[in-house]
Amino acid sequence: MTPAAEKTLARAATEISSYPLETLEVVGRAAADEPDAAALADRRAKMIAGLLINLYQVPPKKIKLSSAAGECATVDLVLARN
Repeated sequence: MTPAAEKTLARAATEISSYPLETLEVVGRAAADEPDAAALADRRAKMIAGLLINLYQVPPKKIKLSSAAGECATVDLVLARN
């Protein structure tokens, strides 16, 4: 993970703690042409969720996972109201 990505993750963890009614949706993505794209996207989302829980102490109930294969290989963080 890049230093910029680490800063983004830390900022997201701080933000979610300020909003008790919201969850943080972690969306793992993989390019459609990557081998086993759906599973790879799922693993990416789970890896980031694990960092949020274990490193930044975000409660697991505040995290929602999803994944998708498409055009790019990223992980998106989305603040969502329940």
